[in-house]
Amino acid sequence: MKSANLALAFVLELAVLAAVAYSGYRLDAGVAVRAVAAIGAPVLLALVWELVAAPTAKRRLPPVPLVGFKLCVFALGAGLLWAAGRHWLAAVLAAAALVNLGLSVAWRNV
Repeated sequence: MKSANLALAFVLELAVLAAVAYSGYRLDAGVAVRAVAAIGAPVLLALVWELVAAPTAKRRLPPVPLVGFKLCVFALGAGLLWAAGRHWLAAVLAAAALVNLGLSVAWRNV
């Protein structure tokens, strides 16, 4: 069960990156700005995640701030999907993230 929750965590992280990319692509701007936002924003988020939230991060956040960081990132992804009109995707992402983080905290697997 813990392995399935870890796999879900990885899928959720990819879903947030996809939501950020989609949001950048849907900006009301020129093609160049949209391309930079659709590529640059997810790359920036992935780099920040690697620095503070990845299991192999050298400066990984302690458990309580780490859960807060993950909640903020997942809320960002859900909020961007909601703003883009993808309400059911936003709801699924938010619900799955809450279940995933709840189980991670319960199992001390943060």
